[in-house]
Amino acid sequence: GVAREWNKLVPHEGGESSAGATKREWQTIPHALTQVARAGDRYFFGDENGGLEVRGPQGKELQTLP
Repeated sequence: GVAREWNKLVPHEGGESSAGATKREWQTIPHALTQVARAGDRYFFGDENGGLEVRGPQGKELQTLP
């Protein structure tokens, strides 16, 4: 139930760790996610019960469809 988004990816530098990528974790989604999509500045999370949650760029829930 936690979606993660990585951006600013860079080639690995060969060491034990690599800098460059940033990770964003969304707050816990109550059901298992089956689909995740992004369109413009909106994020869409589909769950195992057929629900769809739409969130804005800051993670604020904009709409929930049954």
